Amino acid sequence: MICKSYIYQNIPYRPDNHECMVPIITLTITSNPPSKMRTLTTLLLLLTILTSVAIAQQREPLIGYAYPAGGQRGTTFDVLVGGRQIARAGSVMFSGGGVHAEVIANYGQMYPNDADNRAVLNQVLNDAWKRYQGSDDDSSNSNNSNKSNSNQNAAVKSDMPSSEPDKPVITPEQLVKRYPYLADLSEPTRDSMQVAIYEYFFPRPDRKPKETLAQGVLLRVTIDDNAAIGERELRLNTPQGIAPPIRFFVSDTREVCELEPNDVQFPPDAIAFLERSIPQNWGRRLAALVRSRLDEQAKQASSDNSSSNTADKFYCLPPLELPVVANGQIKGGDVDRFTFHASKGRKVIISMQARELVPFLADAVPGWFQGMITLYGVNGKQLATAASYKFEPDPLITFDVPEDGIYTIEVRDTLFRGRDDFVYRLSIGEFALVNSMFPLGGRVGEPLTADVKGYNLPSAVTTLDTNTNSHTTIRKLTKLNDVNLLRPIRYEVSDLPEMLEPQRDTAARSEPVALKNLPIIINGRILKRDEVDTYSFKGNKGERIVLDVTARKLGSPLDAVIEVVDSNGKVIAKNDDRAGSTGPNIGLETHHADPYLMFTLPDDREYVVRLYDALQHYGDEYAYRLRVSPPRPDYAIYCEPSVINFYGATQPITFTVARQDGFDGTVVVRTDKNSPFVIYGGEIPQGVDKITSTITATGRFDNKPTDIKLLATGWVENKPLNHQVVPAQDYEQAFIYHHLVTSESLIVSLRRGDSSIFRALKTDKEVVLKQNGDAVLNVTIDKTYKQFRPEKGEQKVRFALQNQPAGITLTAAEPTENGWQLKINCAETKQNYGNIIINVAARTDTTKPFTSAGIMKAIGYKIE
Repeated sequence: MICKSYIYQNIPYRPDNHECMVPIITLTITSNPPSKMRTLTTLLLLLTILTSVAIAQQREPLIGYAYPAGGQRGTTFDVLVGGRQIARAGSVMFSGGGVHAEVIANYGQMYPNDADNRAVLNQVLNDAWKRYQGSDDDSSNSNNSNKSNSNQNAAVKSDMPSSEPDKPVITPEQLVKRYPYLADLSEPTRDSMQVAIYEYFFPRPDRKPKETLAQGVLLRVTIDDNAAIGERELRLNTPQGIAPPIRFFVSDTREVCELEPNDVQFPPDAIAFLERSIPQNWGRRLAALVRSRLDEQAKQASSDNSSSNTADKFYCLPPLELPVVANGQIKGGDVDRFTFHASKGRKVIISMQARELVPFLADAVPGWFQGMITLYGVNGKQLATAASYKFEPDPLITFDVPEDGIYTIEVRDTLFRGRDDFVYRLSIGEFALVNSMFPLGGRVGEPLTADVKGYNLPSAVTTLDTNTNSHTTIRKLTKLNDVNLLRPIRYEVSDLPEMLEPQRDTAARSEPVALKNLPIIINGRILKRDEVDTYSFKGNKGERIVLDVTARKLGSPLDAVIEVVDSNGKVIAKNDDRAGSTGPNIGLETHHADPYLMFTLPDDREYVVRLYDALQHYGDEYAYRLRVSPPRPDYAIYCEPSVINFYGATQPITFTVARQDGFDGTVVVRTDKNSPFVIYGGEIPQGVDKITSTITATGRFDNKPTDIKLLATGWVENKPLNHQVVPAQDYEQAFIYHHLVTSESLIVSLRRGDSSIFRALKTDKEVVLKQNGDAVLNVTIDKTYKQFRPEKGEQKVRFALQNQPAGITLTAAEPTENGWQLKINCAETKQNYGNIIINVAARTDTTKPFTSAGIMKAIGYKIE
């Protein structure tokens, strides 16, 4: 018996880079001998699994936002997650513990744009409105609306003639499950009706969501009573893989979600706008809902004998009771307003989280939601506005309440943009806020007390954690005397000797502070206008010295400038911003204002270091840490993505090394010795900052998402320097800039297949390339599997290079007796060392599309 089997999976193959088509064999399986038959069947199964892989980068899920992006502990509430390739999510993952969720519904689309679907939507909302009114008739409809509704009702009757008789018509029951905001209409309330009408009928510039936000998942989230306050990471587990995380926050404050429309402050304008702007009579209905709320407020004000400065002004929503966290979304052209009652003499803080929730947007300019908040007094007069806080991107307002009454806070984007992922959290109340802290750090293992200033603080001093159990140098102060801080304060812990800037009068400041021993870290502040802090040290010709300022990195508003002058007053070195000089963009910081200098001393003499603020600003919060030391070569290393979904045995992983103080050594990445994973091509050579390697599963592992650790070793003067690899996600900002946003953990998940699927394929371990020349890379099939060697005449395999530096291309792939020879051309390229990453694709015959067969283990290259 002879049968022919082909490798095929009906998923399009789209290579990232350069590809070559080469012939491959048709598998022939005979009925004898049985042992060989079993071997071939096993191999066929392995290769069939291999070809079930699609291009992961194009199919993996992505979360665009979660709304609301947090909640109060001890509560249960619903969260709508929007994104791409998430509509079949089966479970949810939260970091940190104490937060649980289940998937309630999945939505393939967020809004019905099809005419038939919108007709059924109209019917669903009409029926819900009748139930809400407690009547079977809808006397409020106009003639036009009745005509429209009758047409729409006809569209959903299966016995009516149709121009498209074969097109399935969605039922109301199906539509309720297909789109969000409709699930609560089975027993409609005023809130659920108002939400549904606003979401589906309120006019917007662009109602159709972007492709990256088109799908949705509804979660029911429960936060334990004792859950820790602060940040979590939310991930979705879908058939396409684990989605990279989005940020989610746990608070101990009552939380509410906005109820639109809340754009217009006073009722006459609001009601008139709703009635004239929303089509199909839904404007009148929405206006009626708002009017009923206003009537309630009027009755309440009358019974309470409210003061004249508030009783004559009613709002679309009743004033909020403080403290509170208001959750909202700024959609196209939207402006949100909240009102709250405050008493005279109180110190109220209004803090917005927006960039902190969704750090970067790839397809928006600027590449993030830039929130702006404006505070209005009881008489409607503007009191304060903010688009940032110090140099943090999310705004904050502090104010002493001047009189009892109702105040209004307005939220919008600075450019009046809006979309579904413009999500925010607005905290309003008498929260504890640290405005300044000094010093900004200390030596590890030594007691450290810092002075703090701010609002609503229980103490003016605090003890900072400097224990040796933590490997992190940047730490956070989140509580003061067991009182949670509204915004954490960052500080630094080092292993060097430290000192405080001496407190001196103006006359004494003309003489620099002598630094007797190096290395040293100086903790200082710019307290007065035109202040210049000066320090002196003695050095010898040829010595290398580093001056490293840490201020903005720790939240200080100081825009430091640092200079080095010799004894004659000549400036021999100067730096303002370190932008572009210290490696990749890490985190949310986009203005790298902390200066850095590494220079060689020209003579044996005394040198003076001068430090001042570039804009001549000053104050208690303008603190800094200045390291004066010989170079201390070191590095930090990051990997991305922060989630690896194994569709086959091997997946690409990119490592980025941030080199510090002249470190130029080799760094080698590895997994833990007990890990079921192996890194191939994990050596980042001298002079290379970024490399793409591969990670391979060596055997079957639990299909449950797993947190793994990657370790790195670099060498300084032949001594090992070990660090843990920090997982990160590569975010694109405004179509061009890239930032690595760190994650708490590196999650891996096996989606399908056996970890040994590439066992039959062998390659050279390294290939030597020549500038402007070709090199040969051999791909062979083990002789045990000779039936799998290529035959001429059929083009059923493609090899493509993936994630390669510019200038390295695959020009040809020719079959040989044992496999293939790949010809790789090297044009002029700046990266002389790296890895060749090969994506293999296959198809059944020349009429079928190619599908990805997976990634081969990384092959090192060097250029001679």
